[in-house]
Amino acid sequence: MIIAINTIQLQTNTINFDVDFLVELMLHKAKQEPENSFVFIVNAAVDAELLPANCKIELVKKEPVSASGLLLFSAVTLPAILKKIQANLVMQLAGYGCITGNFQQIVFVNTALSTKSLVVKKSLQKASNIIVGAEMLQNELSTKFQISNPIAIGSKPDSYRIQIVTGAAHGIFKPLNYIEINVVKDGYADGREYFLAVASAFTFHEFINLLKAFSAFKKWQKSSMKLLVLGHIADYKNQLSEKMATYRYREDIELLESEPLDVEAKLFGAAYTVLSLVNQSQYYLPILQAFQANVPVICLENNSFSNAINNAVLTVAKDDVETIANHMKLLYKDENLRSQKIAAGQALSELYTYNNAYQQLQMGIASAVL
Repeated sequence: MIIAINTIQLQTNTINFDVDFLVELMLHKAKQEPENSFVFIVNAAVDAELLPANCKIELVKKEPVSASGLLLFSAVTLPAILKKIQANLVMQLAGYGCITGNFQQIVFVNTALSTKSLVVKKSLQKASNIIVGAEMLQNELSTKFQISNPIAIGSKPDSYRIQIVTGAAHGIFKPLNYIEINVVKDGYADGREYFLAVASAFTFHEFINLLKAFSAFKKWQKSSMKLLVLGHIADYKNQLSEKMATYRYREDIELLESEPLDVEAKLFGAAYTVLSLVNQSQYYLPILQAFQANVPVICLENNSFSNAINNAVLTVAKDDVETIANHMKLLYKDENLRSQKIAAGQALSELYTYNNAYQQLQMGIASAVL
């Protein structure tokens, strides 16, 4: 069987966490199925030596950059590529698929659907199966596309399915030893303990709430603890710079742009606590990465994933600055609680693996491909 994996638009449609997970999941699938051939459709050169032997690359030189461009790509260019490579099954990773031709295609729905609703809706109608990261995305499908029953979007409701595939942290996220932790702290936090806030999808308002919570913690604790913020802030960099100029604890804040995966893993592993205060990954990867690194987590409540992991995290309602600060204080002063959360997170990380995600994916494929 020839399995095509379309990644075009993936980088722009999902944040880096989900990109890394989906690509790793496809590589895991390729390793598990040496009898099949896999063709990755990409927009940039890839070192073939990094891929399993049964994987090839199909390079698209001109990527669609507009809604009309994507319409043309999904209706003409992509079907032509799939015919050329004689694909038997297509894994559409970026939330859309072919809207012409008859292909067995699995569409991975992401959280950036609104900008391409026409192409996405047509793709979902033609999909053999839809993959989502959590139950809450079923409601998102229904709301954005006015679908009364998301399990029967297309013209063949009896054969239509939505399969949930849960996330998994990359193996590079792991506990660090004492020496490794201190090397990271020396390099990024002046040798001090630090909270790590994952802010790839922060708004300016959410960033200010984080600073307020950190201020409350610092006033209570009166120590050298730092706050490292990992994420892209270009959209409000000037506005934030003005605020930071008068912020009392500005010397204790480090703003980091997106880092390579190996650096992110070290930052996670050396953190005192990870704060994941926005739903920036549909697979909840920052939380799973922290679990796997044996680091406690403060995250948002009221989503399907936080309910499943409630015993392993401290949850907070959106914009609840006081509770964020109190949780930071609690983890700092109660070592027993911190150890309990770490142990619970470690146990959960053993359930959220690439192998489990692969088995879930295979169930979705089996229900769709005759």
